[in-house]
Amino acid sequence: MTGDAAILQNYKPSNGHSSVHIADGSKSKIAGTGSIKLTKDLYLDSVLHVPNLDCNLLSISKLAHDLQCVTKFYPNLCVFQDLKSGKMIGSAETVFRLYLLSCGQFSNQVSQASCVQSQSMSESFNSVSNSKVNKDSEIIMLHYRLGHPSFVYLAKLFPDIYQ
Repeated sequence: MTGDAAILQNYKPSNGHSSVHIADGSKSKIAGTGSIKLTKDLYLDSVLHVPNLDCNLLSISKLAHDLQCVTKFYPNLCVFQDLKSGKMIGSAETVFRLYLLSCGQFSNQVSQASCVQSQSMSESFNSVSNSKVNKDSEIIMLHYRLGHPSFVYLAKLFPDIYQ
């Protein structure tokens, strides 16, 4: 899923009746679908355009099914390997406990556009992780990890942090 239609190829607007549930419990409309070129040989089809998203989200299940690959998770890295050849077709490193795809893997300008938000997100995570560990940074970390829910909602979920 992406909030940026500009990174999608072969974009098709949706009928406006479909929606997805976001991590904060709300629903967001699906504006359309398209394809993303991950590398020179790898495309991901039927990528949802959800304008309310602040970042790009990748479904490991969809990736494994569509690209016929296996995903191996390690403490600071995950790798994607082709099922038939065993060849590594991609990887993602952890940034503040979230796996982020490396922009270096992308092979064209359309795909490079998808990295802009990931890079700024990475910078945000790094600034949070480098800051003094206190309640404020913990709240910000949860805000990022859970898909940017409102702080009022976070206070209901984690009342001990707000005391």
